[in-house]
Order: sequence, then C-alpha cells, then structure tokens
Amino acid sequence: MSRQPTQKLEAITVDYKTALQCAQLSQDIYVDFAGDISFMALPKAASQLVQSSQTDTQLAILEDPVESKTVIVFRGSENNRDWETNLQVGTQEQNWTQQKKEAFREEMKEVVETVTDNGDLIYPEEYGEPSRPVKMHRGFINAYLSVRDEIHAHVQKSKTAQYRITGHSLGGAIAALCAVDLQYNFGQKIAIDVYTFGAPRVGNDAFSDSYNRRIPNTWRVVNGWDAVTGLPAPWQGYRHVEETVKLAQKFTWKLITGSFEDHKISRYIAAIEKQI
Repeated sequence: MSRQPTQKLEAITVDYKTALQCAQLSQDIYVDFAGDISFMALPKAASQLVQSSQTDTQLAILEDPVESKTVIVFRGSENNRDWETNLQVGTQEQNWTQQKKEAFREEMKEVVETVTDNGDLIYPEEYGEPSRPVKMHRGFINAYLSVRDEIHAHVQKSKTAQYRITGHSLGGAIAALCAVDLQYNFGQKIAIDVYTFGAPRVGNDAFSDSYNRRIPNTWRVVNGWDAVTGLPAPWQGYRHVEETVKLAQKFTWKLITGSFEDHKISRYIAAIEKQI
C-alpha cells in the first residue's frame, strides 16, 4: 500500500478532449441500471455495473482496451435517496485501511451510527497538528463505502495501471473519496487522475490539503454559476479540492434560476465543447 502522498506538482493544463469524454460518460450513466447501458464515449470498453441497494449508489467500471486504462464513473444525484445522501452534511473521520468483509460490515454499522467527533475512525494520515483531523462528509462516505468492496476487488485482480475516476454532482463527490482511497491502498500499483463536474465540497481543509498532495492530477470543472459547487458552505467547515477549471459565464439577472440550469451535465458538455 502507498501510505505516502504524491507530492504536489505544478498545475497541468486541462485536456478538454479528455474532460469532454468524462462528461459524456457522466451523462451516459444517468440511466436505468436494469437495462443495458451504452457508453458512447468508450464504445469498445468492457463494463461492470455496480449498485448498492442500501444507498442506491451506482457506478460503472470500464476497461478501455484502446488506451489500456480503467475508468470508474459514478452516477450523480437523481432521486430522493441521493438527495438524502447530499443532505447528511455532518463531517466525520474515516479509516481507509482494507478490511475483511465481516470487519467491513461492522464498520459500515459504526459509520451509520457515528457522530462527528468519533475518535475511533481516522483518516490514514494528518498534515499538521493532531488537533487538525481530516474529516469528510458523512453522507458521501456512506455512499462510497456501500460500493467499496466491489471496487477494491476489481483493482486487486486488474492488470491496468492507469485509472481515471469521474462523476457529476454527487458522483463527483464520491469520485474524490474513491480516488484518495485507491491511492492510499493501491498507490504503488496504479496511477490516478480525476475529472469531476458540478461536484460539491467533500471535506474540511485538512482533507483538502491531504487530497491535493495525494491526487495532484485532479480537475474539478465548474460551469458558470452552478449552485451545487457552493455546497456545503465554507462556514460549515468545508473546502474544495484543487484544481478548479472554470467554464465562465457572463453575469445574468437570472443568476438564481440559471445556477441550477448550469448544474445540468448537458450544460457542462456544451460548455466544454466550446473549448475544443
């Protein structure tokens, strides 16, 4: 396991063609998982669909034979249960160490019942003083932990060395947690980059600092006045991860209503296409 973080590099210019592909995949996953999903942006990829009945978290693991990489796509907010996840804004600490299934189930019970200051659950490392613990959004952690076993099983058996993790809205938040977890447990085996679209804040400033060191190749794309990217608020103890890619929009008097329109993944795709 790679417990040491990757050192932060100079900011790398975003590849808009890759961003477009990830945005298209993030749109394709908004479908009924009972049917067949066609990922047009990666037509030759073999797909494994994963869904949690407990949290309704859904994702696809795509093996791309053309570029010899694996893409993990998380679905964003779509139904009432997803928004219940979004509204669980309390933060908590979390241990990312791999566990056996029985221990994992027991920890899931603890996570659901935990309170914010539970000192038994810790992040793999802390930057700075012990009084500055790394904490993450409770709802996002619950959503990710419900599918974590399947993701770990795939990485353990896969020969792919390059992983790309992406998602829109809630999917982008879970993608960030997945990335830092995989880097912690499999960083000596795989390289990771992340593209998120309209993602909310995931954790506190200590989490953001740690994440930025571990996953320097991250592009957090924000379209115009997307309101979701402002949640949860900084005064609640949250801070965004880097690097921000701003798809600028001119000021409009329809700022409030426009902000929710700007959150649509179709708006992200259209804005990125203009950059290519």
